[in-house]
Amino acid sequence: MANLHYEILTDPAQLQVSGTGKDEESPGTVHIVVSNPNAWFVTLYDLAVTVPYGTGRDHLTVDPDRIRARVSRSTLSPTVDLADTWDGTAGTYRLESSSGARLRRGEVIVIELTGFPVSSEEGLVLLSVAEESQGRGARNEHLVTLSLLKRAPKIPRNFRAEKTLLGSTERVTLRWDGPDGLGYKIQGPDGLTQTVPQRSGPDWSWSPKPGEEPKRDATYILIATPQSEHQPGYCLTAQPRVRERHGGERAVHSLGQGHRPRGPDRVHRPGREGPGRAAEVRHARRAGSHRGNRHRHDRRHDPLGQGHRTRRPHRIHRTRRPDPRRPAGAGHRHRCSTGRGDRERRAAAGA
Repeated sequence: MANLHYEILTDPAQLQVSGTGKDEESPGTVHIVVSNPNAWFVTLYDLAVTVPYGTGRDHLTVDPDRIRARVSRSTLSPTVDLADTWDGTAGTYRLESSSGARLRRGEVIVIELTGFPVSSEEGLVLLSVAEESQGRGARNEHLVTLSLLKRAPKIPRNFRAEKTLLGSTERVTLRWDGPDGLGYKIQGPDGLTQTVPQRSGPDWSWSPKPGEEPKRDATYILIATPQSEHQPGYCLTAQPRVRERHGGERAVHSLGQGHRPRGPDRVHRPGREGPGRAAEVRHARRAGSHRGNRHRHDRRHDPLGQGHRTRRPHRIHRTRRPDPRRPAGAGHRHRCSTGRGDRERRAAAGA
């Protein structure tokens, strides 16, 4: 029996296998908690964790070089001599101490293996731990086996378009990962649903029929229905983008509402400048021409298209010189050059 106690945890709680494509990888993390449950010291000299790798059911990952192994947490003193190394060729993470690292009761070392894609076959994975330590007895080597499960996803995930940006003649292909026990339907941009036939290969895929391909950006909804009425259904969305031609000259990406071409091809649609404008106005950028400026001026001062308007002149207020006949503090009279009633006021003042 080993001198130390081992516990294994995974993130997610149950590792999900990866798909067959590069973009269908399912990342995983493994935590190995090493602790001393004894009432006496345990001196650790060497600890090696070996990870099985490959494409089989009992392999954790297909690419061991992507595993990032480290001690993520430790209650040991920082002065404890404990070196760690990762060997990707052998798939082994090793902790070594030439003088021995002493673990008191309850002290913990947490080893983290992260950054790897889980292999594509579901099954049971066995990790082997070789511990060289000394407790009450003599220094000895102990072997421990830790186990974890890889499972296929129970719900659909990773619903995506095979190509997110399509030409006007390219075919839309939608892919996703999911179990075989669900019924799948695809709802297109027209609101109609089509049943997906049972897959013949390792992946789920679907494409619209010829003539039903989208001409611009479209949203597709994957509807997954379980066989049992007591289980909830699932809905996922994917939105491929389609390149469109403007004027037969250049291709731009259709990004939905609000996207307009820039430069000379910019067109103002009817109704955007005002309800009275019935014709489209195209900017003509010519050297030495101010048509664009006149258009902006007309739109600012004539939003309803009722003809050119001019602003009314501002009234200029002038102050008369002080009248020596008026007593001090009585204030001054003001005359407006464009005001009314000047004659009446002068007549009333003379009377």
